[in-house]
Amino acid sequence: MRFSRIFLSLIGLAVLASAPVALGQDAPQAITTLKTKDNLSAEETQQLTAWVDEAILAIGGNDGIAAGQSLRALTALDSGGKPGFREALATAVLAGVRSGLSKANVEGAARLARAAAITDRADAATVLVAALADERAAVRAAAAFGLKKLQPRLAQAGGQFITTTLDALVNAAKAENSRGALVAEYEALNFPANSPAAADAVKAMVRVLEGRWSVDATDKVAAEGGDLVALRALAPRAKSLDAGVQRQLAIVAARIARLNVLNYTTDRATGEQAMMKVKDNDSPEVVARRNAAEQTILECEGILAALAGPAPANTLVQAMQALNATDMKVAWGTWTEQLRTKFNINVALPGG
Repeated sequence: MRFSRIFLSLIGLAVLASAPVALGQDAPQAITTLKTKDNLSAEETQQLTAWVDEAILAIGGNDGIAAGQSLRALTALDSGGKPGFREALATAVLAGVRSGLSKANVEGAARLARAAAITDRADAATVLVAALADERAAVRAAAAFGLKKLQPRLAQAGGQFITTTLDALVNAAKAENSRGALVAEYEALNFPANSPAAADAVKAMVRVLEGRWSVDATDKVAAEGGDLVALRALAPRAKSLDAGVQRQLAIVAARIARLNVLNYTTDRATGEQAMMKVKDNDSPEVVARRNAAEQTILECEGILAALAGPAPANTLVQAMQALNATDMKVAWGTWTEQLRTKFNINVALPGG
């Protein structure tokens, strides 16, 4: 089967959000000496804030070299400082990011999101959560990348911090129309399995899927292909979920699989050919859609096998590997009956 990487447009953002920045000058000595102080005077706080404001302007600006230098200086300044100093630094940084994130271009937004995460404070999430409502998909993606970096701190803080962040990501992802931003939002929801927030985050991902697939889609959905990230994260955890969440996940996996089987096997009235007919030398966009459909069907059938199995003798994936549309529809017919019996839902293909 042809499985290739998708969502390559996000790689630039991911690199900007995580790669080392260019070398440059550290903060001036007058600022670095403040690191040893646990209580800054009003004048020292003003001095620190003025320097941070200039650094934030550079980080969110269009000069990549200057931005990298300022981000490096900010990172070094945060490292090893006294708690009182780091508190004052974080306050200044978050204020600067709050005002600059929505105004920056995509590269600047990614760097500012990293700057917010550098503070390593749970309340940095409030700045990034606000940016999830930005009208630009690139800024929403950058905010989600920043929240991904804050996962350990958010999980440790728990309480309202984690609840507010998860709810904001759910609301953003349910309404998302950009595949790239949706991927970033799902990644921010994908906490490590051993995290204290993992159980709530898994339920949040299922809530997003339910919101995006509340009815049986018959054509395209917004941010098509972006749900694959959530399906991959949820598949290995499916059996460990409680019964209610298992039912929710099984139903939404069935709805997603149904549309992808339909698009993979059937020429559409819109003139689009069945995805199984797409060749490797077709346009990159169409090839990416085909690959995403294949991988989505694979993940969905894995979830259904875990929650509504057993799988048909000739599975969807086997029929897909053979590029046999008839056998795929037969396999889906078997799944349709099993899902009707177990969950009382109808996910038959049109005419089925």
